[in-house]
Amino acid sequence: MGNCFDDCNSCICKLLSGLDVGTTIRFAIDNTDEFFELEDFTFLCFEHKNCCVTLQRPQEDTIVVVDCTKIAGVKIFQD
Repeated sequence: MGNCFDDCNSCICKLLSGLDVGTTIRFAIDNTDEFFELEDFTFLCFEHKNCCVTLQRPQEDTIVVVDCTKIAGVKIFQD
């Protein structure tokens, strides 16, 4: 059985694994061409064991967990 992190080797997963906590992003789910327009997410963490990205949706004060292998694109906002 291989290391689960082997599944997290997409360019998006690698990018997200190196983000600083608190970075603002928008993203599109695979097989769609839409970003979550007007929905900024705050990056909280990346879990190498299961490819999960934990984000906070400040507008609703909710937590969102996304499989990085299902993300097609990311917009990163730098301060």
